[in-house]
Amino acid sequence: MVNHLVEHSLISKNQHGFVNKKACVTNLSIDIMSKALSDKISMDVAFIDFSKAFDMVPHKRLIYKLEAYGFTGNFLNWIKSFLHQRFQRIVMGDYVSLWLEVFSGVLQGSVLGPTLFIIFVNDISDIVNHLCKMYADDTKLLARLNHPLASQMLQTDIYNIADWCKTWKMKLNLDKCKIMHIGLLQSGIRYLAE
Repeated sequence: MVNHLVEHSLISKNQHGFVNKKACVTNLSIDIMSKALSDKISMDVAFIDFSKAFDMVPHKRLIYKLEAYGFTGNFLNWIKSFLHQRFQRIVMGDYVSLWLEVFSGVLQGSVLGPTLFIIFVNDISDIVNHLCKMYADDTKLLARLNHPLASQMLQTDIYNIADWCKTWKMKLNLDKCKIMHIGLLQSGIRYLAE
């Protein structure tokens, strides 16, 4: 799976999580922020957080994306089988709940789960205007406020991500989505996610 993704350059260059030769360090944005400050340009950085990201991935939509990335035949059938008819229950002390079928989510403890997740969110960087840096389920947008429409473009990026969430049945955790302003001049914009 990973070989296919790498061989065909399918994973966004903006994704730093669970990608070979990338890590937390390559996802850092300190150089970009320092450059803006030295150029006396303010920045707004939008931190985007998905609610229960790995648990929310709808299986049918994930399969659609896998097909779009060229996965077919036995391999795709194996993935379908891997995701299909999974059940879970809660055991707490003496209490044991009924088994319930799971229709969404990628297995977080598995080797395959993180790769399936980054495939699912891979196209987010295609729908935004500003620099987008992703580490698995954490996304940040970095907007240099060097022209009058920069803040409005960042707002459009945030709306685009909110629309992406509606289309792909994901949810933003609005309590954890934040804007960080860097620099002297305030943009005066209050960004909204809905």
